[in-house]
Amino acid sequence: MTPNIAVQLPDIKGAKVQCLIIYRIIDGQDSGYNVFLVDKGPSEFFILGNYLATEYHEYKIDFYSNVPFDNYTWCWGYHLTHTPIYRANITSNPWQISLSDYSVRIKVKAPNPSTCVSLISIYEYSPYVTRYDVPIDFSKLDPAGYYLLPDPIRAYAGTIHHSVVFKDSNGDSGCQNPVGTTETLVTDLEDDPMIIGN
Repeated sequence: MTPNIAVQLPDIKGAKVQCLIIYRIIDGQDSGYNVFLVDKGPSEFFILGNYLATEYHEYKIDFYSNVPFDNYTWCWGYHLTHTPIYRANITSNPWQISLSDYSVRIKVKAPNPSTCVSLISIYEYSPYVTRYDVPIDFSKLDPAGYYLLPDPIRAYAGTIHHSVVFKDSNGDSGCQNPVGTTETLVTDLEDDPMIIGN
C-alpha cells in the first residue's frame, strides 16, 4: 500500500501555517522535496494532495508562515517548526502525523508568591517569537508543584523556550511584577510533558 499523508498542523499564536515542504529520504540520503499550499487551520489535518508515502522511505516536514513561491520551489515566511524524520507507516490510509509526533505539552514550576507565568518561545531560531501569559490555577498543580500549561500551548520541535514567573496577573495586561526566571531550554520531544523550572 502507498498511503496518502495527513499531517496535523501546528497551533502557534499569531501564526498560521500556509505552506509546507515535505522531504523524502531514501537510505539516509535526501531524495528531493515537494512544496504544498496549506488551506487548513491550526490543529486541523492537512492531506498532502496526491503525494503518497512509500514503504521503507523516510519523510520530514517543515512548516512555514506564508504561501509558496509562485513556482512552488520554496515557501515564503518564517520557518515555524518541523517534524522529526519518520519512516512511512503504510498500515493505514492516510498515514497520520499528529501534533504529539512533533510537539509536547509543557509544565512549569510555580514557586510562591507567583500567580502568573509567561512563556516566551523562539521558533526555529528565526525572528518569530511568541509570548503566552498564563494565570496559574493552583487547584491544578501536581504534587511536585508544577502547572501544566493549557492547550494550545505546546513545545514544538526546533523551538527554544524561556519562562518568567510573576507575582501578579492583571487580566488583559498579562503577567506583572516578575519574581523569577528559568534557563533557556530547547524542546525535548522525549520528555512529555516538557518540564521548565526546578
